[in-house]
Amino acid sequence: MSRLMRGVFAGLVIFAAAAAYVSMPQEESFAAPADEGTYFNNARRVRMFGVSHIPVLAKEYLASPRAKLLPNPGRVGQILVAALWLRIFPMTYRSLAMLSFVCFLLCLGASFHFARKYLGTDTALWYTTLLSSSPLLMAASRRLLQDSLLHLFWALSFWLFFDYLMTRDRRRLWIFGAALFAAITIKEQSIALLPFFGVSWLIFKFRYRKDLPVRDLLVALLAPPIAAAVLLTVCLGGVKNAIAMAACVLSVYFPPGRFSPATLSHVLAQAVGMDFSPGPFNRYNLYSLGPWYKFLVDFMLLTPMTTLLFVGYAFHLLLQRKLDAIRAYHMVFFAVIFSVLSSLYTRNVRYAISLEIVISLFAVFALQELFAAANKRITTHALSVSVFLIYLMNILNYHNIYVVWRTYDPISVQLLLTQRILPYFNFNP
Repeated sequence: MSRLMRGVFAGLVIFAAAAAYVSMPQEESFAAPADEGTYFNNARRVRMFGVSHIPVLAKEYLASPRAKLLPNPGRVGQILVAALWLRIFPMTYRSLAMLSFVCFLLCLGASFHFARKYLGTDTALWYTTLLSSSPLLMAASRRLLQDSLLHLFWALSFWLFFDYLMTRDRRRLWIFGAALFAAITIKEQSIALLPFFGVSWLIFKFRYRKDLPVRDLLVALLAPPIAAAVLLTVCLGGVKNAIAMAACVLSVYFPPGRFSPATLSHVLAQAVGMDFSPGPFNRYNLYSLGPWYKFLVDFMLLTPMTTLLFVGYAFHLLLQRKLDAIRAYHMVFFAVIFSVLSSLYTRNVRYAISLEIVISLFAVFALQELFAAANKRITTHALSVSVFLIYLMNILNYHNIYVVWRTYDPISVQLLLTQRILPYFNFNP
């Protein structure tokens, strides 16, 4: 692209960020009785009373059945980052929501940096343009939830590990380890990344003949979770509290059953002398149930064109059976993370926010494949127009879902209502 066109797409990214910022809720409009209130109050109390107050939060959570309907204080990384933010900036909901917005900007910058390094400036700009207009990412950047912060460290872990696999640079491996450690402490769901990194290492070692030492794999897969477990145990006030917290978390992600992780964690909690109770049934979780392909349906409602292009290109790669390193890496990420998240009891598309890393990039690859037969000049112009039209559709979809309808949590029934697939009716999630 010319410098002018590159400037245009950079401007589109800035416009999307500005649209998310302008639509950020006012102070009184945040969901104080729901998850946002819990995240804010946990951060406020730790900011006021110090890190030693986290065990108090843990004990209150474990002792209260009602508290178990809300986010657990075992997400120590999120609490510490938020408390530090409130120490620097005003102690308000909107101030803490700005942390999510900053993470959104940092994630776009990191995605552009690594995409440009391996795919060139033009592809990186098209990719970042689609990422910036993702309704899911834009919505996360304006709320006080942990999604934007978590996605930043998932994206950093994703790209840094790929950078290590391609360069075998130990410095990148250590930085990757720090990012993965942060991700695990921010939300327990980040454990799902470990099998992805293990499979990716094996593929690059044996399929692409990379000279990767086995000790690097052990460091990558063991050091971050062990360090995170130590930090969580210390911050939560000991092993018993940590195990009881883990049991509560597993009871949320998995249904009870004879051999379910929730049941096994219950047994473990009793073994160390904890009187564990999983808490009352959360009726809201019923709105996140669905089949294994539920995430694809939700992404179709949020970003229909990028999702369709992604699905088409993924099948194209499977039929072609000749994947270069970067495409194979992205395919493995989607396959592993999608499989793990689809096995959970509740399947909220917010949990799968980082799948946008692959969906947006494969959408660009699909467009490049579609216009590959044309000459270079026509291909560039056709790609630019296509990306702009998809970007426009995404922005309008974001405005409809999150501004007009004021969607707080993108559960499937709410998305179906916003797209008028279902007629309007009053439901109480």
